[in-house]
Amino acid sequence: MKLYPLFVFALFLTLFSCDNDDLSAGDLEVSVTDNSLILENNSNESLYYFAVDRNALALISWAPMIDENFEIKSGDSVELLFDDITGSSDDTTEIVVHYWGAVKENGEKVAGDIFQQIITIN
Repeated sequence: MKLYPLFVFALFLTLFSCDNDDLSAGDLEVSVTDNSLILENNSNESLYYFAVDRNALALISWAPMIDENFEIKSGDSVELLFDDITGSSDDTTEIVVHYWGAVKENGEKVAGDIFQQIITIN
């Protein structure tokens, strides 16, 4: 009988501490073409992304946001031309692709856990 309060507390934490962010590291597939990256969303929810030259990453300030201009709906893909990637140049050898899903916080959609992939090009 002494375990009952502990059980109720554990159940409460399980039910109310979870969010909608069920993403994992493999939910975004990235492939390289001659002049672009193809980002394919293999998750069951929309993903949001930000791509940047790895050398430029330390020089910029950015924060994840929920913006339809950087959204990939479930099952869809987008093509990012190297010329359109932040900090990219002819000398770029690695691009960091950050991605995240949306979670509800105080009734608003905000960025969930952030994942990243480092992609080698050239």
